[in-house]
Amino acid sequence: MNKNNFIFSTKNFAEINWHDCKIHGLAFDEVEFKFYLDIDLILEWIEPLSNEDGYKFKVVPATLIFRNVWNLVFDIDTNLALDIDSVSMQNPHCPKNKDYVQDENEYDWNIVLQQGEISFNSIGFEIYIRKSPEIRDEQSFLLKERGGISFSI
Repeated sequence: MNKNNFIFSTKNFAEINWHDCKIHGLAFDEVEFKFYLDIDLILEWIEPLSNEDGYKFKVVPATLIFRNVWNLVFDIDTNLALDIDSVSMQNPHCPKNKDYVQDENEYDWNIVLQQGEISFNSIGFEIYIRKSPEIRDEQSFLLKERGGISFSI
């Protein structure tokens, strides 16, 4: 792992603005019990100046990885877009495999999308950025602008 690209973890949950972050891809590591999301992370919503019409956004392609994932449920109805509305972590409890993962807490996670929701149990997450952030009029990148789908860290 390239620690230079590590920017957020479960400890920073309250600082992250999940709203309108686009999901470009999903992947699963069934051996390590990891759930990967390739997202466009909005680092900042920039207020319009008096002579501007709308917000600008500081956006970066990123890999979001949830650890020790189980009980993964999808309820999605989409025409191919997946946009995050909100993310919640609730009900801290002891992981079933506490000795293996060496974490004190596991949470019930719910990713509410504009197109449905994804729910699961996990001990937490890390987010890794993959490029320098850009200031944009749009909240996300086109697939070709971001270099395709990637789960690299």
